[in-house]
This record gives sequence, structure tokens and C-alpha cells, in this order.
Amino acid sequence: MNLIAGKRAKSSTAYASALSYLRAARALLTDKDWDEDYGLIFSIEYDTAECELLTADMVAAENRLSILAHRAKRAHDVAFVTRLRVTLYTIWVGAIAVSRYVLNTCEAAALIGRCTRPAMK
Repeated sequence: MNLIAGKRAKSSTAYASALSYLRAARALLTDKDWDEDYGLIFSIEYDTAECELLTADMVAAENRLSILAHRAKRAHDVAFVTRLRVTLYTIWVGAIAVSRYVLNTCEAAALIGRCTRPAMK
């Protein structure tokens, strides 16, 4: 019920209200739900990250998207997370964002098995 209310609030640009509903929905779930109801918890977490971005809570959005990038099971979900991370970094901090974008792209490609991560020096 909270997920539906959160999605409706988000679609009507009531992002702060959407965050309240989405956080309430997430509070009802545990980490084991990632295995039992992956689609539901991924949707809640993704929508929450999007609303955090749209309410300018960039640090919270970045943290949530980083976790989602590692929790994503399907290439489609990795692509959604990557797109939102690129949007975040584009909005956030110009030059710093460019370096994060490069690392993010390599990370996403590695997660779906397209390439290996470059060695960090």
C-alpha cells in the first residue's frame, strides 16, 4: 500500500511525500526480502533513490544507488541504476562527477559481465 502511495506521490511531483511512503514501505521489509521478494524491494529502493535525487539529498541518493548497484540481479536493473547514477553525477558536481561517471560505467559493465574492473593505482 505504501509503495503504491509513494509511486502516486512521485508521479505528481510530491517527492517529499513520496519519500515518506517509500520509507514506510521499506521499514516493513528485512534484508532477507532481497531473496524472497527481489522485485518489490528493488522497486522501493530505486524509487526512494530517485526521490532523494529529486529532493537534492545527493549523498543519500548516491549511497542508496551504490548499494543497489551491487544488489541488482538483472542486467536491466543494473542499467536503471547506472542511468540514475549518471544523472546524479551530472547534476551534482561537474568535474568530480566525471571521474565518478567513468568508474560507475566500468562498475556497471563489470556487474553484467561485459568487462573487468580497471586496476586502481
